[in-house]
Amino acid sequence: MVVSPISEEILRILKKENKPISTKDINKIFKIEVDLSNIYRNLNKLELNQIISSISFKGTKYYYYSENRNGHFILCKSCGEIQTFHICHENSLQKKLEESFDYQFTNHNLYFEGYCKKCR
Repeated sequence: MVVSPISEEILRILKKENKPISTKDINKIFKIEVDLSNIYRNLNKLELNQIISSISFKGTKYYYYSENRNGHFILCKSCGEIQTFHICHENSLQKKLEESFDYQFTNHNLYFEGYCKKCR
C-alpha cells in the first residue's frame, strides 16, 4: 500500500500518542495544514488496510495504532481520560472461546470504565 503524506503524519501521531485519540485531536496535532475530511478519508483507508484499528467510547470513535492488534484501555467516565495497559490475560480465554465456538480470532479489545483518582 502506498502511504500518502497525510497517512504518514497520522501514523506518526498515533504511534507517539500510544493511546486512542479522536479525529479532532489528530487534526489539532497535525504539522501540515489539511482539511478534516482528508483526515477522515485517510483514517478510513488505513483502517480498511488493517494498519490501524478503531474503538468507540461513549459514542465517540477513537483511532489507535496497534502493532499487536489488541487494545486494552481504561476510561474515566467523568473526565474522559484514556489510559492504555499491556496486561493481557485474555489469551487463555481466547483459546477456550476458539475451541468452544470453533472460531479463529485475530484480535480483541478490552476496556474498563470507572473514575480516575482526580474524579473520585
